[in-house]
Amino acid sequence: MINEQRMNWTIFINPFRAIPDKLLMLLGIISFIIGCYLSYHHQVIYDGIFDVHKHPDILFSQAFTANIVNIVIFSILFFAFGRTINPKIRMIDVLNTALIARIPIYLSVPLIDIPVIKRITENIMSQLDTISQLKLDTADLIALIIFSSVTLLLLVYSITLMVTGFRTASNMKKLQQYVVFAVLIIIAEVIAKWIVSMI
Repeated sequence: MINEQRMNWTIFINPFRAIPDKLLMLLGIISFIIGCYLSYHHQVIYDGIFDVHKHPDILFSQAFTANIVNIVIFSILFFAFGRTINPKIRMIDVLNTALIARIPIYLSVPLIDIPVIKRITENIMSQLDTISQLKLDTADLIALIIFSSVTLLLLVYSITLMVTGFRTASNMKKLQQYVVFAVLIIIAEVIAKWIVSMI
């Protein structure tokens, strides 16, 4: 039982060690297609490595392209960085990291259209000019806190998958390598956001 629980935890935190790379690729591609559909269906765009924003009348081609941009930018930057750590790093491992780490981002999309969250968001947006006087009742405040907590956990999980995936692929160990990793995440976010803004 303990070993089974440990295995489940390992798969959750670092599926890159527990699942064969070809199966990971298949799961990543399936999740990518689902993520594109969710973007189109819920009218949002992945305008950055971690960003999800409303985009009324988005076309499926735009949803697909934005998603591709995020994956390609991450894969190129981190494959190049990985080569400085481990010259034998494989592109498939970096690509799998990019694909799998986006799953928590996709899971956050349906949350945006939960009726109470939509109503609270519209309420806040309509009062941006008087945000200091914004008032929320207790139920709305609790719902907003829960929503924020869940989306934050999904973001943290996405970053965790990026770190464990890249560490597994490159054998990253040194503190300065983790610093470079963090800087590259920010750079990838900025580049992806800039490119997606032109779609």
